[in-house]
Amino acid sequence: MKRGARVVAYATTTSMWAAQLWWMLSASGSDDVAVLDGGFEKWEAVLEAIGDGAACTINALSPGVHSGESAMNYCGKGHIEGCRNVPDAASLNADGPYRDDTELRSLFEAAGAFDRPRVICYCGGGISATMDALALTRPGYRSVAVYDGSMSEQSRDPSLPMQMGA
Repeated sequence: MKRGARVVAYATTTSMWAAQLWWMLSASGSDDVAVLDGGFEKWEAVLEAIGDGAACTINALSPGVHSGESAMNYCGKGHIEGCRNVPDAASLNADGPYRDDTELRSLFEAAGAFDRPRVICYCGGGISATMDALALTRPGYRSVAVYDGSMSEQSRDPSLPMQMGA
């Protein structure tokens, strides 16, 4: 973690998990760590990003899962309304390592990420999204977040805006 970076820990169940992360990071020398009081219920950044011209929401899942056409889904078909699809595999070369920084920048510029002051990456459960988040930082993008619960959480509430198709 970069010195001077602000970390806000939260949990979807008991805040003890967030407190544990706070303790571990603080004990390791991180100087700006906090716990989101009230837990995940208070974190609405993804909802606020829908329709917000200052945010770019990126889905790291495959195009078929993103569009809702695949049999694979995370409790519901489709994606968070208004997001862009940059599958995590698109960030990698065929032999495994990340593409070079110029290619990564082009990939995420095409999705609109570099035109916005912040990006939120998500996927099915928050794991593939970290691949996109890391890929974004390589060519210099710094204001990136990962929606940890991702579609596994989002799709549980039918009132939240979802979209089918590309």
